[in-house]
Amino acid sequence: MVRYLLALSLAVVAGAAGCDRHERAHFRYGDCNPGGCFGCIDNSQGQCWPLPYDPCRTPGDCRTGTVCTTIGCAATCAVDEDCRQGEVCTAGGYCAPGDARTTPVGGSPADGGSPGLTDPGVIPCAYDGQCNAGQACVAGQCTHSPSCGIPAALCSTSADCGTGRACSGGLCHLNCGGSMGCPLGQICSSGACYDLTPQHAECLLDGDCGATFRCINATCHPLCARDSQCGTGEMCDQGVCRADPRPAVSRK
Repeated sequence: MVRYLLALSLAVVAGAAGCDRHERAHFRYGDCNPGGCFGCIDNSQGQCWPLPYDPCRTPGDCRTGTVCTTIGCAATCAVDEDCRQGEVCTAGGYCAPGDARTTPVGGSPADGGSPGLTDPGVIPCAYDGQCNAGQACVAGQCTHSPSCGIPAALCSTSADCGTGRACSGGLCHLNCGGSMGCPLGQICSSGACYDLTPQHAECLLDGDCGATFRCINATCHPLCARDSQCGTGEMCDQGVCRADPRPAVSRK
C-alpha cells in the first residue's frame, strides 16, 4: 500500500507539472499479474500504480477506439505518446503496460506477446487445480503468481496467527465450522479454510463478475485499495480482496 501511494503521488505530481515526451519515457514500464495491471517507475516494479482496463470477452464488448485484449479493452494508438504513463503502443496498435506481454482476443499475438485466449500454448482453466505449480487461474487462463507476492512461509505455530486462526503449511488459516464460514475463494476443510476448488464456479472471466471484481480460482473477488474494504479474514492483496495468510503481528 505504501508503494502504491508513493507511486500514485509521483504520477500525479508528474502529470501536474506537464511531462514532455522525453520525461514520459521514464514511465514506460509496467506489469500484469493476478492483482491486475500496473504502470511502474522502472523495471524493478518497486513503485507502481494501477492501470484499469474494462473487461471483455469478444471485440464487440469494447467501445469505439479500444480493442479487446487478454488484459481487457485497451485504447488504440499510433505512438507511445497516445498512451497513459506506464503504457506503450504495441505492434498491435493498442496501449498496454510497458513490460506486459498481451494478445488481442480473436486476433494474432502482438509485439511478440504471450499466447492469447485462443492460442493452444496457454492453459485454459476454471479453477487453480487445473494449472501448473506456481500458477493461479485468473480470468480463464493459468497465470504465474507475482514474484512480489506473499512469502512461502509466514508462521511456524498457530500462536503466530492469533485467535481463531491456525498455522498450516507456513500460512495462517481462518478456523471454520458451524456458523464460522470462510473468506471468498476458500472452503472449510478439517476445521480450517483453504484455497480449494469451489463447489460451484462463480466465474470464468472477469466479465462474469462485473466491473469492480476480478475472477480468481472461479470466484469473483472484489477490487480494493485497503484491507478495511475486504471481509472478515481477508486482506487487500495487490488490489484484490483475498484470504489473509499473515501472522497476527504483521496484520494492519
